[in-house]
Amino acid sequence: MCSDVLRKLGSLVTSPAGPTVRAGGRVWHLSPEGHDLFGAPGPAYDRWLADGSAVTVKHGPHRTVYRVDLPTGAVYVKHCRINGPRAWARELMRPPKARLEFENAARLR
Repeated sequence: MCSDVLRKLGSLVTSPAGPTVRAGGRVWHLSPEGHDLFGAPGPAYDRWLADGSAVTVKHGPHRTVYRVDLPTGAVYVKHCRINGPRAWARELMRPPKARLEFENAARLR
């Protein structure tokens, strides 16, 4: 918990993840490989949804997970949502849940 608060405040706790890209009104947390694949414009999420490239793997009130088959291989995209007052309050005290999950996955990798 303490490291989460320090990260939220921009302290000395560093993230193992790659860059953050803002595109289409969304914030994307990319691995270094993801940044090499998508570049500065970020993933084409709206296009994937419109043309059916994004196939829903899992859906719930707090998040939806999509699988997108690209020429270079499949990627999984997680769309996290704040779905209530408790989740909103947690967002004030720590980095977003999506960011924490991404950092944990990057550490495991």
